[in-house]
Parts: sequence; structure tokens; C-alpha cells
Amino acid sequence: NEALFRNVCQKKNHQHWRYVSSVHTLFDLHVFFFFFFPPFLAMEPADGTEPSRKRARPAADSDSVLCLEAPPEREHHALPPAGGVAKRPKVHDGAKVFNDCVHGHIELDALCISVIDTPEFQRLRDLKQLGMCDRVFTNASHTRFAHSLGTSYLAGKFVEEFAHRQPELGITPADILCVKLAGLCHDLGHGPASHMFDGRFLPTVNVHSSGPRSTHEELGVRLLDELISANNIWPLFEARGLDQRDLCFIKEMITGTAHPVPGEDGAPDGSTAERPSQALVKHTSVDGVDTVVRFHGRPRDKAFLYEIVSNKRNGIDVDKFDYLSRDCYHLGINKAFDANRMMRFARVLNCNNELQICYHEKEVWNVHELFHTRYTLHKRAYQHRVCHILEVMMCEVLVLANPHLRFRASDGRELTLGESIHDMTAYKQLTDSIWYLIQHSTCESLAPARAKLHEVLSRRLYPLIGEVLVNKFADAVQVCQIRHAVFEALSSAYNRHCVPSSSSSSSSSSS
Repeated sequence: NEALFRNVCQKKNHQHWRYVSSVHTLFDLHVFFFFFFPPFLAMEPADGTEPSRKRARPAADSDSVLCLEAPPEREHHALPPAGGVAKRPKVHDGAKVFNDCVHGHIELDALCISVIDTPEFQRLRDLKQLGMCDRVFTNASHTRFAHSLGTSYLAGKFVEEFAHRQPELGITPADILCVKLAGLCHDLGHGPASHMFDGRFLPTVNVHSSGPRSTHEELGVRLLDELISANNIWPLFEARGLDQRDLCFIKEMITGTAHPVPGEDGAPDGSTAERPSQALVKHTSVDGVDTVVRFHGRPRDKAFLYEIVSNKRNGIDVDKFDYLSRDCYHLGINKAFDANRMMRFARVLNCNNELQICYHEKEVWNVHELFHTRYTLHKRAYQHRVCHILEVMMCEVLVLANPHLRFRASDGRELTLGESIHDMTAYKQLTDSIWYLIQHSTCESLAPARAKLHEVLSRRLYPLIGEVLVNKFADAVQVCQIRHAVFEALSSAYNRHCVPSSSSSSSSSSS
């Protein structure tokens, strides 16, 4: 055993480790430690003397003890002391780290975790980010849940950049926390099939024809109230120093409209007289009309905070940063802009007596690529012809099922699918699983909806007969021209596919 052990040591060039052991009884165990853990097997001589250059000759009882000494010219590199090892990044109390496919490892605040761990927020796991696009692009199956987490992370990162680089802005921890929560809850009010629900289905069933349109932002702030009350987490908000004004600030960042603070003088619609403490933010609509909104959550010197999550002034916000990056990742489309660079080179400046988020002039190409990426996604994915056809057919499925699907409200009433937006207890039951509810139902009244859904699942889709480019600034004359072009396309398609030719009609008449 001793000779074998020496031979192995010489072949493996491990003579520099001094090894003292019983060869006969522990040979196998010592070989294991010798080759796999050499730093831990170095031992100093018992008498404290320096080791000699030559290897010690075995003594008379060397059949039980083997001594190997290391040459002094080959230094032994011991493990670094505990103080020299890089410490693990600190995770704040109650916070959690998520491994995101787009942003990597992201840390979310403890209060955000309390909001996430509720049934109302977990509902976003069952809502696809791109609606019907996953039936065209097979990998586009990511959810509103992941997008909300990513937006909250970017919102916190953006506002913390301002707090670090421009301390004169007076950004407080409460401001940072509110911005994070607004980014987290900005899509809380989406319904089945994403934008199809509030963009196509609700206008079709006319459940809100007498009042303003119910957007997913307005539904989101109502669902946020339901989330806080149903799970009794308002004490957690108060423990972090947040009050009703902060909650209104969060809602205003989500909707872009004013939300008066409860208990203050003023009408419920926010039409109070202007006060110096109110933030004034200019919004630019899609038709180019500028309007000024008076917010109640933050004073005028912090109006720039309203441009982080949902920027109504120019559309550059963290919501767009995340969903463009995330959609490109899952759709397999290249992304040309760099959101991290844009946030690094952003500053809050006084422009026309307004504090606005501005970007360095050298970032003009980055901003251009941001909107070019958005245009590319609309042309290639969001406005894909098959996606539009699927949305039309799925909307017809919901319209057919609307009178027969019932959801229990908070007062015990049974509401239809369209009426569920009036009660958040009923509305939070709506997810993309509604398609399976219709498909596997045995109710005879849902037979038409099941038949239409079967056409979609069997890929018997409506054909595309033509396209017309619509200008959103079109006047009445242009609208008439567009209608005429659509009518001509429909007539041509009907004559081509439905009207028999003259030769076939003559042959059929003779027969």
C-alpha cells in the first residue's frame, strides 16, 4: 500500500503537500482527500521547525506512517480570510429578489411584495400580455404579471437615479415607494384578452354608453381599492408612512387624471380651484390637443414624478421601456434602444416654468429607436392581420356568451360579463380562463358561443379581403373616401367569391 501510494503521488506531482496518515487503515479515504481537497491537508511539523527540501525517508515503522514534505519554493496559497471574501448583496427586510428574463435579478420592496401576494394581483398570471398574439407568435405567451414586476423595478430604478444625482429635487422615500407601487399596479385592471376586452367587447355590449368609457386604468384603480380592503393591508401602507394623499398620488400616476384626497374641500370629480400646492402637468392627446391636468397627490415642484410610469406629455416612460423590451424578447424581434442608457442620461430640468424629465441631446437617436421599435412591433405583431381577425372572432364569442355567463357580485347579485365592470368582486373573477369556461360548458344557451370558439380553435378564420390606411387626423371628406374604399373592397371580394361566373351560370341553367 505504501509503495502504491508513493507511486500515485509522484505521477500526479503532488509531493508538495505534506501528508501524515495511517496508510494501512485509511488509505482510500486519504487518497480522496489528497486529490480533491489539498489546501485543507497541509500540516505544520509538530515541533514547529521548518520543513527540509528533501523528502523524509520512511522510519522503521514506516509501514504505518508516510511523510511527504513540500518544497519551500512552491508557495502554498491558503484560502482568503473571511473578511476578504466578497459579501453577498444585502436584501432589505421583507424584500424579495426575482430572476427576470429581461432585467436579470430584480429586487422589489417589502410593501410591493405584500401587494403581489394577494389574489387580486395574482390574477395577472392568467392574463396574457399580448392577447391573441400568442396564437400567431407561439412564444408570445408572457403575462401581465411579469410585465408589472418589471415596470415596478424600472420605476424604482428611474426615480432613485434622480434622487441620487439631483438631491436638490427633494425626493423622499415615500415618493420612491409610491412610484414603485404605481408601476406595479398600472395594469391591474386589464380584462380577458388584454386590450380587446375594453377596446372591442365593452363598446360592443354598450354597458357604459351613458357614461365615460371604462378603461383598464380606471378599472385598475378601483381594483386597487378592492385589493387593499379585501386583504386588509392598509396598515402596512401606514406603517411605511403612506397616507390617503399618497394613495391618490399612486392612482393619479396610473390613470393620468386627478383623484382628490378624501376629506379635502372640492367636488368628487376633482374640479377644485387651483392651489399653489397642486402639480400642473400638460397632457398631449393623440389629436395633438394639449390639456393641463391639476393633480392632488404631489405639489408643483414634484410634477415630474407623474412622467415616470405613464408619461402623457411625450410617451417616454418605464411602462414602454419594459413592454417593448419584453415583447421583443418573446416575439424574437431585435430591440435597438437602450432603456438603461436613457435613464442614466435623464435629468429633471425647468422648462417653461415646469419641471420636466429631459434627455441629453446625444440620446436623440436612442429616443428615435425607442419609437421605431414601437412602430416595428405594431406593424409586425400588434396589428398583424391574423391577430386582428382573432380579436374580432373572440369578441364575437364573448358577445354571444355575455347574457349567459354570470358572476357573483359583492352584494350577491349575478352580473353578466359586461356588467361585471361595475363590481370589483365580480370583475376580478375574469381571466383568460374564460375561453375554457365557454369551451367545456354544457349549457345549451352557450352553444352558439361554443360553435364560434370551435371555429377559432379549428383555425377556420375569417379571410382578409383588403386593407385601407386610416389617418387619425382625417376630416369628414377623408372619412367618406375611406368608407367608399372599404365598400369597394367588400363588393369586389363578394363578386369574386360569391357571385357565380356567367359561363358557370349558363351551364347550370342548361343542365
